[in-house]
Amino acid sequence: MTDYQVNPTSVTQPLNDSEDHTDKSRVPILQGYLSKWTNYIHGWQNRWIVLTNGTLSYYKSETETAHGCRGAISLNRATIKAHELDLCRFDISVNDCTWCLRAETEEDKHNWVDVLEGFKVESGYGSENNLNNSRQEKQYTIQSEVHTEPSPEDTEIFQLGKADDVSLDETRRGSFNFRTESLLFKDTTREVLDSLTSVVSLIQRGEDMWGKRLSHETEKRKKTMEGAAYSSLMKQSNRDRDVS
Repeated sequence: MTDYQVNPTSVTQPLNDSEDHTDKSRVPILQGYLSKWTNYIHGWQNRWIVLTNGTLSYYKSETETAHGCRGAISLNRATIKAHELDLCRFDISVNDCTWCLRAETEEDKHNWVDVLEGFKVESGYGSENNLNNSRQEKQYTIQSEVHTEPSPEDTEIFQLGKADDVSLDETRRGSFNFRTESLLFKDTTREVLDSLTSVVSLIQRGEDMWGKRLSHETEKRKKTMEGAAYSSLMKQSNRDRDVS
């Protein structure tokens, strides 16, 4: 079962003064480990998820919470939707930002969805109907958004968190580099083939030249031998004539 914790200090508890409200708003309402989808290279990775003061944040691990979150999303305009096929998965979306989260069991998934929807109901950003239908895996729509301005430290850490997820742009750049290298290799190969073609052509011309010279020398030798034979025959004929 997923290691999640629900803080006993609920948002439904009345607060007597501003000091109590400030202190209790910083106490996590829900926290625990969930698998978060990163990208097609790294896949699902365990992340420490914390719900505090209407903001859902995630950390690489529980021990990293003192250094700031790697990403945060406001629940006030969030849409929480259970996955249609994966019974342990639910997605949280705000505009074009979507967190794909997965619990270890279906029961843990329902616990997370119930608490998140319950928080929105008690905070005035959800409805009882959404809470009751969370176990039926329907989509929930929220109306308003409250988002706290991150500190410079949180901004730097959030940017570091982006490095945890390999972006699609990097994948596209990798594809572009591969295509460029392929074109360069193709051009280089074409140049090598052209050079080899020139070498083969030179070899063929050389063979033709040497073939002609060999033919010429063969013909010359043949004529020389025929001339020598004719001369020998004429000398023999002259000797025979002198004897007779």
